[in-house]
Amino acid sequence: MIKNKTDRKVRQLVAKWTCTEEMPILEAIAHTLPQSSRTSQKQLLRDRCVTCNGKVCDNHTVVAQPGALIEIFNIGFLPPLSRTEAKVLWQDDFFILVHKNAGINTIATHEGDKNTVYRIVADYYKSSDIREKIFLLNRLDRDTSGLILFARSREVQQEVLENWGKHILSQSFSAVVEGNFNEDEGEFAAPSTVTKNRVKGKKKTGEHISRRSRVSYKVEKQGSFRSLLFLTLHGRYNGIRTQLNESGHPILGEKNKGVIIKGAKKLALIQRELILLHPITKRKHNFSLPLPEEMKRLLAGRTTQSERKQIKERQEEKDENKSRIKLETLTKTTK
Repeated sequence: MIKNKTDRKVRQLVAKWTCTEEMPILEAIAHTLPQSSRTSQKQLLRDRCVTCNGKVCDNHTVVAQPGALIEIFNIGFLPPLSRTEAKVLWQDDFFILVHKNAGINTIATHEGDKNTVYRIVADYYKSSDIREKIFLLNRLDRDTSGLILFARSREVQQEVLENWGKHILSQSFSAVVEGNFNEDEGEFAAPSTVTKNRVKGKKKTGEHISRRSRVSYKVEKQGSFRSLLFLTLHGRYNGIRTQLNESGHPILGEKNKGVIIKGAKKLALIQRELILLHPITKRKHNFSLPLPEEMKRLLAGRTTQSERKQIKERQEEKDENKSRIKLETLTKTTK
């Protein structure tokens, strides 16, 4: 049984009451806490300790309707974190879910890198309680937008990481990639080969087995030498960009990957869905994001004359390689 072990203050329900008729929120608070003074009622609103039907109230002009549930808590709710780089979509006492935009790292990649999703979210919660800590559960590349999940205690983090498939039921992405597909669905197998472990500026330090997870795909729509894929990651380790590139279908917007189709302002990849089976409440939470308009625009685009020429040259090169391999195989067989 996981316990939410933390030094931070835990939010608790102080009182609740259901409105019997339409009334101002301050009057509803007075009904909920009959012994409270007018001053303390206003303070509860300012401190964001009051919710009406689950929504935080911090304005005395709110009018509660008949049947509205008024709840008062001992600790107020923080104002929403809504920055260009990161936005909190959902939270409870155990998790925080953030929408990360492209152009910012999930965690620091070098010393002094403070503009990260982790730092933004950590500072935001510490501003309310210095004892607050967050623990990363998944990460996305700098160029990828999508959903980032944090645990609010080390114990919850370890439970999810050690039982990933039990609690993270699905991680799905959408990507606009080069090329068209003959099959409506398929799979990019995780590599089984041993790869060299490189350290920048140093010699090779050894070998390790790649930890990229298996990725399956469904073709949602095809355009002019481009396709919209719905990709499901089967495991913790995300190697989608590399696997697509190795398959000959790089994502539009990739740099230095031999991409022919131009016009992408940023990487056409987004994590669209994350399904969490809550280890504490046992509830299933399905989080999703809409497909960006920019990706829809890219899918509807047309190839230029220059791009068509490159596509033809690449196809001829592939055909030549296939013929050469076939001839080499046939020669070996006849010997």
